[in-house]
Amino acid sequence: MKTLKKIFAGMFSVALFATLFAAPAYADSGTYVFDEENVLTSSEFQTLEQMGADYAEKYGIGVYIMFTDTMNGNMNPSSSERNEYARQVYLQKGLGVGSGKNGILVVVAVQSRDYVTVKHFDDSSQDPFSNDAVDALEGKYTDELSDNDWYDAAYVYYALAGEQMEYFTANGKQWSEPSLLSLFLKVLATFGIPAVVAISFVSGERNKMKTAVEAHEASSYLDRSSFRMGVSTDQFVNTTMAVVPIPKQQSSGGGWSSMGGGFSGSGGGKF
Repeated sequence: MKTLKKIFAGMFSVALFATLFAAPAYADSGTYVFDEENVLTSSEFQTLEQMGADYAEKYGIGVYIMFTDTMNGNMNPSSSERNEYARQVYLQKGLGVGSGKNGILVVVAVQSRDYVTVKHFDDSSQDPFSNDAVDALEGKYTDELSDNDWYDAAYVYYALAGEQMEYFTANGKQWSEPSLLSLFLKVLATFGIPAVVAISFVSGERNKMKTAVEAHEASSYLDRSSFRMGVSTDQFVNTTMAVVPIPKQQSSGGGWSSMGGGFSGSGGGKF
């Protein structure tokens, strides 16, 4: 009996030891998130995984992200090489939801500082991500990537992808960037009309000031017989410095391209 107890105790210790040391393996074994560089904490990883699971259930679309070192060891891949690398990842990992394997994948190469987005939809009518929408999405998450804010970048990607899928579901069409004309009309409607009313009111009040006499020099308001100015000098006691931040330099890829088989890629770029 004592021998059996020792055996069971030893087995339990081995299992506990294996569990403790196997815990960090969550990083690269996700269904929607693949963190080969361990840039995410366990809680961050689980949050993103849950978002991916919720999207797959609600919209029938897989939303994926992968953090790796480089794209096939290439420190300066071309846009077509980025696209092809991401396409191979998509195929090799068997990504996609439903019979059409619908999904979108962002690959972030931490060491070479490359990124790319690919999407797969056999039926383009089921694709909620317009090229413009993904370009806008990339512009948002690369701002975070350039500061090495890996989780914030991933969260922005997931959040905006969710908004675009919700827009598609509600409106039956892809989200796209508003045109400059529509933005101008919105700004005009929001600020233009109130501004016209305010200017009209101020002009009316100004016209009532008939007794005011405009003068262009300060000396016009002085009684010349009250004093005599001997010396007049100007001395600046304050200086103002304007600081303009230098925009972050990001290189974009060669634009969207179709790769066949329902795949299309953004070309990506550097962050």
